[in-house]
Amino acid sequence: MRGCLGMGYRIGALLGTCAVVSMLAVAATAAPRESDAEKAEKQDAECPSGSVGKPMTERAQKQLLKAIEAMEAEQLDEAVRILERIPKHGLGPFGLGLTLQMRAGIAASKDDLEGAARFMTESVNSGGFCGDRLESARLQLGQLLTALERWDAAIEQLELVIANSAEPNGEAYYRIGLALYQAKRVEEALAAAQKAVEIGGANAREPWWLLLLQIHWDREEFAECLPILRRLVIDSPKRDYWLRLGYAYFELDRTQEALVAMQVADRAGFLEDETDQLRLIQMEFAEEIPLRAAKRLETAIEKGLIKADQKTLEILSNTWLAARDREKSIEPLEKAAAMSPDGRNWLRIAQIRAQLDDWKEVARTSKNAIDKGSLEDPGLAYLLLGMAHFNMKELEPARAAFTRALDYEKTRSFANNWLAATAEAAGTPIESESATVEEPESSTIQ
Repeated sequence: MRGCLGMGYRIGALLGTCAVVSMLAVAATAAPRESDAEKAEKQDAECPSGSVGKPMTERAQKQLLKAIEAMEAEQLDEAVRILERIPKHGLGPFGLGLTLQMRAGIAASKDDLEGAARFMTESVNSGGFCGDRLESARLQLGQLLTALERWDAAIEQLELVIANSAEPNGEAYYRIGLALYQAKRVEEALAAAQKAVEIGGANAREPWWLLLLQIHWDREEFAECLPILRRLVIDSPKRDYWLRLGYAYFELDRTQEALVAMQVADRAGFLEDETDQLRLIQMEFAEEIPLRAAKRLETAIEKGLIKADQKTLEILSNTWLAARDREKSIEPLEKAAAMSPDGRNWLRIAQIRAQLDDWKEVARTSKNAIDKGSLEDPGLAYLLLGMAHFNMKELEPARAAFTRALDYEKTRSFANNWLAATAEAAGTPIESESATVEEPESSTIQ
């Protein structure tokens, strides 16, 4: 039916109307193109004596076929008009049950689940169905009642399906499991879901496994989730399953397997969301493979998968630093510094440039840090500025910067030592208050 595509994979999707509509439409239009005599013969062989009642008249059969043709052409209102004109006395119990089932299918196609449930209830109670057809009708009714969130009524119908079937199929157990789950009867739901996949074996349907997965997931039984998820990602690879597999491994402290699951999901194109990409990058960083994390983040930014905001650029810079590539760490940090309301990132760049002995850039970036302000450690910025001027043989600006660094306790002893070195380089002894500052623990900042 139209409009039934794009359903999600979580438990809520299992309660959607699309599956109900499709199931009822198929059931309502399947058969009865056999002659009434053939149908009656089969019914008599399957059902208790006298349960079928009077067979359909030939005229009623023809009208039913016209209604089916109208349904197949999606002329639903016309199908309803045809069905309403068929005299009940010409239908017999079987024909009446079938007609009501068709009305239920039409109502469901129009998203009238209340009407569909009413017609299906009348169909089940018509006395015209028995055996597999009756159990199929009850299963359909149970599914409708589940979609309407009438859990107890749905469970009642589905229990009858199981009780009256010599070999209940996995679908029946799945349907009752779903209703039990929604009714908060979790232990019973778990048993039913397990029975469904047990009966299904290699042919167990995806929704059956999903129900079993959801019950274990809600109970945080991640070890039980793993074999289900490993099967689902092979049989029905979807983003949700891969992410859950990675999360389950992570919760079980199997971080390397969690990382592999996320990497496979990324190669399959499932990690297009910014949050997913950042999670994978953080996992690679945690597993001490920062170079791969840095390249992945850089590529994701270039492709527009991750927004190049201040925080992301800072992460990229840190990742390149962890990968021991100081040069590559600078560009994203410069961009982050331009976005930042304070001088913190400029100060970090100055520190990195100092490690690269790029004193001209140390002077520029430390001055930017001072100008932008709001630093946790302003003295360090002045100290770096002084070191830059000192190493470029600009002794007077160096002395001025070191003198400012004396104003801050964290850098006072270092500044004192550098002032002494500056005076010595200039051939001038120190004649200032700074000479009385106690000796620092170390003589230089590396």
